[in-house]
Amino acid sequence: MRVTALDGRIDIQFPRDFSALSKQRLQRGIEAFLEALEEK
Repeated sequence: MRVTALDGRIDIQFPRDFSALSKQRLQRGIEAFLEALEEK
């Protein structure tokens, strides 16, 4: 896994093809990821 973080942008590269996921499922996963980052 490779992660790059910039102002307003996160780039995460996995050895996985995400193109088969629906836009809705991918969006829910990203929202959960961002919520987990905000937890204290």
